[in-house]
Amino acid sequence: MAATATQGVDVSLISSNAQTPQTSVPLDTHYYLTEGLEGIERQQYRSTRSFSKAIDKLKDEFRSGNSSARQYLVFVSVTQEQLEKIHHLRETRLKGLGTMYLKNEEVLIVKIIPSCIQEMIHLGFGSMLYLKTIEMGLKWGLDPMGRTTFEGILGQKEADSTFEPSVRQTASHWPTVVFECGLAESIERLRVDCRWWLENSTEVNIALLFSFSRADRGIHIEQWEMLTVPNSQYTGSHADPLTKDVTKTYEIDIVAGVASGGPLTLDFQKVFLRPPVLGEGDIIFSVEELRKYFTHISARAQ
Repeated sequence: MAATATQGVDVSLISSNAQTPQTSVPLDTHYYLTEGLEGIERQQYRSTRSFSKAIDKLKDEFRSGNSSARQYLVFVSVTQEQLEKIHHLRETRLKGLGTMYLKNEEVLIVKIIPSCIQEMIHLGFGSMLYLKTIEMGLKWGLDPMGRTTFEGILGQKEADSTFEPSVRQTASHWPTVVFECGLAESIERLRVDCRWWLENSTEVNIALLFSFSRADRGIHIEQWEMLTVPNSQYTGSHADPLTKDVTKTYEIDIVAGVASGGPLTLDFQKVFLRPPVLGEGDIIFSVEELRKYFTHISARAQ
């Protein structure tokens, strides 16, 4: 099931055998359906042929340099049977797509990858993460699973990259760390994607957002986690003054070789689902490490 991130293996159509997770966090379907999709027309799904044409048309817009092109498409009235046909199409011809499928609403939200730069961003960072684990003596400690499809509470989704600890106490194959990557114009939708992972599972602990700006070739990074925070609805009579909410824990910008924010720290126990032992600890990416890598990546976009 695992795919090596440095090879960019596409396993987007391999579904996890894990049971659908349960969470006490209330889920807002309307939020998933609308946030970050303003101005994007909902298209009636008709066939795999028309689906392919819509994808190809959007890719052509990016190739022509259309700066107003949006990275997402929305298809309505997509049944489970039709979704399976789309999965087959993605296996054979339309590789590299990201999707979110909301089963009760029968809505399929598609994210296209307009350039290799986006792939380089998340795959390269995955390589950096792997090297960090090797330095701690954990050569086989973290398994990359690429774009594996996972069945959440409200439907199915893939991230751009996913990682699970190789040794765990449950049979679940849900990742503990996911990456979502896209264009700066899509940042609000990328935040929705990150929230989906944290709200629709009990095992994804860290969602990293990578946003690339075509205008200044800058890269913006956000780290999102589910944290216990003060309950804004607490009035004194409420039973619990605390609640769980998806929270941004780090934010970094790298523009023209200058980095602000950071460092980026991944909590060891949240990644590996166990406490660290001697020689192990939190995975830390210094500001200088991030600056060097992403300056290299942004230079490739020239």
